[in-house]
Amino acid sequence: NPIIPIGTAGALNVTVESFGRSCHSGMNFLGINALEETVPILVELMKLKKIVEARESKNIPGLPRFGTGEKRNMTPMFNLDIIHSGTKTNIVPDLCTLTINRRVIPDENLEDVKEEISEAIERGKAKSKLLNVKTTFVYDYPPMVADPNALDITKMKKVMMEVQKVPENKIMVVGIAGSSDMGFVSEILKTKDIIFHGVGNPGSNDHAVNENIKLKEVKTYIKELIVFLCADL
Repeated sequence: NPIIPIGTAGALNVTVESFGRSCHSGMNFLGINALEETVPILVELMKLKKIVEARESKNIPGLPRFGTGEKRNMTPMFNLDIIHSGTKTNIVPDLCTLTINRRVIPDENLEDVKEEISEAIERGKAKSKLLNVKTTFVYDYPPMVADPNALDITKMKKVMMEVQKVPENKIMVVGIAGSSDMGFVSEILKTKDIIFHGVGNPGSNDHAVNENIKLKEVKTYIKELIVFLCADL
């Protein structure tokens, strides 16, 4: 599809370890069930998710919400992605581990993002019987902002118009909540002239069942690379 991403999200992974006390499940009053006592933390995090995903970038348009017709600017994303607890059915679990994936838009401050997550976890912990909670932050990718009028991006638009036979107003210029190593490239080179372009599109089922790339899109992409490198546009 003729899409030029001009913003990508940073990726923050948060691991939350909730500590209880194990015991025989037939005498659960002797222990502290780490899984059950993590529920108040989950509740607070789900409240925060609604707050986070209501935010929008000031000036980076977002992908259309397919199937709803809703149009919003680029938004952050908040996902509870992995939870693990317990070893046997007859043992009250003494540890519950939760992993959160937080997509940070360029408008946001990383330290503020960490702080609001930590505060939500503390609110949940205060409503539980947990002995302790340990939170670890790993920042995988920084966000990226590109200038839609930069030299190489402008050239890529002309290439798309030539190869895909579309007018400029049909080229979608958006921010996406996916993360990319282009964030590092932008930071290191201190440039906003970053072409983020490939063969995926909103119908590719990214990271889902039947993720796919169509052969005709690969051929189109190859043509675009050749025209970009060789044509005088």
